[in-house]
Amino acid sequence: MRGRLVQLNAHYTRRSLGTPIADAGSIPAASTNSNTNTDCFDWSGSRICPASSPSVSACGTTTLRIPHESPCLPPCRDCELGLSACRYFADSRIILLQILQTPKNPCDLTGRMLRLLRVDGRENDQLRDCTLTRRVNRYAEGSCLVSLGHTRVYCTASVEERQPHFLMNTDQGWVTAEYGMLPRATTERSSREGGTRIGGRTHEIQRVIGRSLRTVTDLRKLGPRTVRLDCDVLQADGGTRTASVVAAYVALAEACSWLQGKKLIKTWPLLCEAAAISVGIVTGEVLLDLCYTEDSQALVDMNVVMTSHQEIIEVQGTGEGRPFTRQEHDRMIDMAWRGIQTLLAKQKAALAGVGPYPTATSQ
Repeated sequence: MRGRLVQLNAHYTRRSLGTPIADAGSIPAASTNSNTNTDCFDWSGSRICPASSPSVSACGTTTLRIPHESPCLPPCRDCELGLSACRYFADSRIILLQILQTPKNPCDLTGRMLRLLRVDGRENDQLRDCTLTRRVNRYAEGSCLVSLGHTRVYCTASVEERQPHFLMNTDQGWVTAEYGMLPRATTERSSREGGTRIGGRTHEIQRVIGRSLRTVTDLRKLGPRTVRLDCDVLQADGGTRTASVVAAYVALAEACSWLQGKKLIKTWPLLCEAAAISVGIVTGEVLLDLCYTEDSQALVDMNVVMTSHQEIIEVQGTGEGRPFTRQEHDRMIDMAWRGIQTLLAKQKAALAGVGPYPTATSQ
């Protein structure tokens, strides 16, 4: 049940530790007394406590006045209202509140039935728009451009007829990855990495991509060679490492098809598909596919890599703002799998006619 929307014009500031707070702007309410119609967010607990009854507009829509200066109050014993606290919108000054179930009395807030819409209006378990485009590089043996919301990652797969030193004189191949962000992939320019100037985050992401793709590759069938995956972030809005895994698989599959076409391998070396997605807890709610605004406010941040057989390759889960329970962990894994299923379907559609993947007309 989607319910009706309440809009609140708001001005945003920051208090200590970067926590966003909101100041009510012009609110079309029957009462404009800020001393008697205020609600206060308890940010650490993701709760709201009405200091008094909320305002009710002439059209009957409930609005919430959020003061700028008032201190956060303890949860109200009478209402115990649970609400996902508002997020900091970098590009918007509108808070959208979704009323899932309106009480008979608009001033009766005992039902705990309010929650915030996401920044871009998605449902909690909804992916951003995702497209996978193959053959974006005329020289590479495999290539893919992934667009996930505003995130763009350009991935190429290069076949090298040599092995890493620790596999010399064996018949086993290797899959490895490199990852980088263009200097202006983010809101402010960052220094270009290169040579020995590679940060710890970059090293970590490279290893995640390489491990994920090796897990679904029969390295002996690949033969004594290396497939190097280069993932370059053109534009970042959260989820760059998971988007890289999704695009890297498509590029790797295209490179394997190239190897088969050149008769350099006899059998298809990929065991199954692999995809990844982010999931987290933001102001008390489990959200799928976090954009940067949500990721920066997440209490818990998790990246999940899984195969098309519903097997887990890697889970990176961090309690950024608080620990999380086993039940929350399982909820996040379940939601991640639902998102990954969609990404796996998009991978198969993008690879139609490549290797063992049927053409679109034969599906």
